[in-house]
Amino acid sequence: MSGRGAELFELLDRGEVVLGDGAMGTLLQTRGIEPGGAAELWNVEHADTIMAVHTEYAEAGARLVTTNTFGGTSARLALHGLSDRVHELNLAGTRIAREVADRFDGWVLGDVGPTGELIAPLGVMEPGEIKAMFAEQIAALAEGGADVILIETMSDLAEVEAAVAAAAEAAPGLPVAATLTFDTHGHTMMGVSPERAAQALASLGARIVGGNCGNGPHEIGPVMTQMAQRRPAGIHLIAQSNAGMPQLHGAEFHYDGTPEVMAEYALRTAFGALFGMLTYVGGEALCVYNKGGSESIKADDVAKCACAGSAGGVGVGGFVANYAATGTVGFVFGLGWAIAAAIVAALCAL
Repeated sequence: MSGRGAELFELLDRGEVVLGDGAMGTLLQTRGIEPGGAAELWNVEHADTIMAVHTEYAEAGARLVTTNTFGGTSARLALHGLSDRVHELNLAGTRIAREVADRFDGWVLGDVGPTGELIAPLGVMEPGEIKAMFAEQIAALAEGGADVILIETMSDLAEVEAAVAAAAEAAPGLPVAATLTFDTHGHTMMGVSPERAAQALASLGARIVGGNCGNGPHEIGPVMTQMAQRRPAGIHLIAQSNAGMPQLHGAEFHYDGTPEVMAEYALRTAFGALFGMLTYVGGEALCVYNKGGSESIKADDVAKCACAGSAGGVGVGGFVANYAATGTVGFVFGLGWAIAAAIVAALCAL
């Protein structure tokens, strides 16, 4: 593991707090990207905008900077006629994130999304072909300075296996985080349960495992509860809830997960951590807590999580709330919530 990656895990193991960023795609939609456009192309054609988004998250308190490379495999870029620019676009995106992370003493998560292809026998792609696509992307992420490879929004364990194997081959010194999307009755659309995922992802070699995207923060809690009960020792959990499903109001899309909702979500999970019932906590703006319990979480840390989650720069639909819960979180959340929310609201105003 690289020096920077090792430092991140040392922080997590000590129970330190690390804030991460939020969505990229929905923010780019507000800044001019065409519907269905290639966000990765903006790494070279609108690098200043990508830099600005990363910087806004960092200024809000984020120290985990996620590269703008979610659709950076050749399969995804081929949809835009860009399959021959995998290395260029991923390298550029990672270098932008690296510059921001270095200015704010942070870490870069090299983002890898699904290829959109089905693996045989369900599809026509062979595992080796999928692995080669991931390896091509991940090599560029590593070259650009990623500290962790983030494999996210997966539904098929076979595709995750190919991605993790590609990371081991193309970036052997980098740790891997892997998440699936449990948006179909508590399972992925391929039928993978949270319990099975926690064990399977860890067995593949991921150091951080969890769930992301889905139908909103109300959904991710039960998923992470189940994963927490089955995760192997030493494996960290990450939950990347989005802000719900888009709803069309007139000519505009709106989301139930407003900044206020996501901030409340972050606070509820953060206060759960105060009672030692969560290992990682967060909202749209990622708050990471480890196993330290109440002694490792300070009032200003909770306030930072909530304030970052409610900041105007925190977008919809993206990365990340990190927590692992027990079945008694609902009880904890009900304790003095109105008082706690008022206190943190006051801290945010300072």
